[in-house]
Amino acid sequence: ILLRRDADGVHLRYSDAAAAFDLAALPCTPANDEPAVGGLGITLIHGLCRHVSARHDDGRNIYELVL
Repeated sequence: ILLRRDADGVHLRYSDAAAAFDLAALPCTPANDEPAVGGLGITLIHGLCRHVSARHDDGRNIYELVL
C-alpha cells in the first residue's frame, strides 16, 4: 500500500497477487435499488473516489484511487 497526498487529493495505490480483477470496470449499484447484504462496496469506492483505475501487470492487480 502506498499513500501520497498532493494538490489533487490523497492517492492510494494497492497491489496484490490474486486473480485478475478490474475494480474500475465493475458497475455501481444505483442508489434507489435494494442490494443484497454486502452489495455496496464497489459503489462506495466509486462514490468516495475522484479517480479509480485498475490494471493487471506481471501477475499482479494494481489499483490506483484518488480521494
